Amino acid sequence: MGAVAVAGGREIIRLNGVEKAYGAKVVLRIGQLVLSEGDRVLLRGPNGSAKSTLLRIIAGITLPSAGKVWRNQARYTRVGYLPQSGGVYPDLSLRDNLRLRAEVYGLSEEESRMIETVRTLGLERFWRKRCGELSGGYQRLAALAAALHVKPDCLLLDEPFAALDELHRELVARTICEFSEGKPLTIIVAPAMEQFEFVNRHLEMREGSLV
Repeated sequence: MGAVAVAGGREIIRLNGVEKAYGAKVVLRIGQLVLSEGDRVLLRGPNGSAKSTLLRIIAGITLPSAGKVWRNQARYTRVGYLPQSGGVYPDLSLRDNLRLRAEVYGLSEEESRMIETVRTLGLERFWRKRCGELSGGYQRLAALAAALHVKPDCLLLDEPFAALDELHRELVARTICEFSEGKPLTIIVAPAMEQFEFVNRHLEMREGSLV
């Protein structure tokens, strides 16, 4: 089992003895994992290593089959989650997707603030366009805009650079770096070869465990 802990810093999330099984098949085993305030984590590993499963459990979207997940409720209050695919409703415009996301989080943000998030990622010209009509790369940017729009305390991003060209990869990396400054926790899931300067902690997964 993977066993990773951090010395010092206020704990944000702690996993102990966490497993996830589908039927008789156990796909994830985490002995212990502690994520602390200020962590900017790059979670790497090959396809099928259960990175996304771990991120969903951290986010609270998927429940573990065994073990315990503890969260610091004072610092883990609003999560910006980007799934591996999707993240926006294809039949809604970008504007309506952001408006709906704000409503789900109980926010009453003005349209000008929604445009601010969109402008950051260069999506202004798609403001009233249905997200399903966008290319794969721009759908990815739209989903990231939705995750950032709710002003989350913790940012959990599953392969945010997928389907992006080099120019947009640089834009997204810069945006994540700026956004994560001063936030309690940022986790980026990426393939094994990815590297980012703003990351201060690396975790690697193999066959459902941390190594």
